[in-house]
Amino acid sequence: MILFRYISKNLLLPFIFALFTLMSVFLLQFLMKIADKLIGKGLSFWVISKLIIYSLSWMFV
Repeated sequence: MILFRYISKNLLLPFIFALFTLMSVFLLQFLMKIADKLIGKGLSFWVISKLIIYSLSWMFV
């Protein structure tokens, strides 16, 4: 149990940092790819945010 807590404590922060970094890169790539289709269309904030949230699912997998 002590070993599990030690390993978890030392690996959790780097794992979260790496996950956040990769998700940011993937999200920026997605936004750059689709930005020309979204700009100037008059879409609401909720439609764009739903599109981003739905696209995050393939990034996590």
